[in-house]
Amino acid sequence: MPEFHSPLSRTGGTRIFFDSPGDAPLISLSEYPVGRAFQVSGWGSEFEENARKVMAEFGFSGLGTFGAVQTAKNARSYRLAPNRALVICETHLPLPEYDGENLALLDLSHARIGIKVHGTKAAEMLQCCAPLDCSPAAFPSDHFAQTGIHEIPVLIDRTEAETFILYAPYTWASCLWGRLIRAANALGSTEDVAY
Repeated sequence: MPEFHSPLSRTGGTRIFFDSPGDAPLISLSEYPVGRAFQVSGWGSEFEENARKVMAEFGFSGLGTFGAVQTAKNARSYRLAPNRALVICETHLPLPEYDGENLALLDLSHARIGIKVHGTKAAEMLQCCAPLDCSPAAFPSDHFAQTGIHEIPVLIDRTEAETFILYAPYTWASCLWGRLIRAANALGSTEDVAY
């Protein structure tokens, strides 16, 4: 398998934004590792049953519900549509074996990039970028949303109150990174780079 090279490797590492030097960070942006990403999709009346078998290999109880994140072991699952789910693992786990019909497993590990947005102003910054209400009542922890940031499709996972993981197509990673940097700068912050 070809070696993965991050499109963000030339960005200079983690970016941290402060109100003023010496203050606590308002926002930090960093690349988030995607060990294994795959899509479970299918069709027909047997899809749910077949998908449950595959998802059970990672410790999930099923496909989950739209908008709510399922967690198991080192993996998180996102129900994207009635017959489609995305599974992202922190480690490079092997794809599950499946021989049945009406189900397809698509490896997206080299097609997705993760960006972690963390800090007291993370939600405010994301609201400036995407048509999304990031208030805790509308978008609580362990929930996700599919949206766009300047026409770039992203899945935003709110892992904690002040932490979001954005998953986007690999080919748009540098553009998305630049948009996030500009949005953080627009909050009147001072930028620092941590290597």
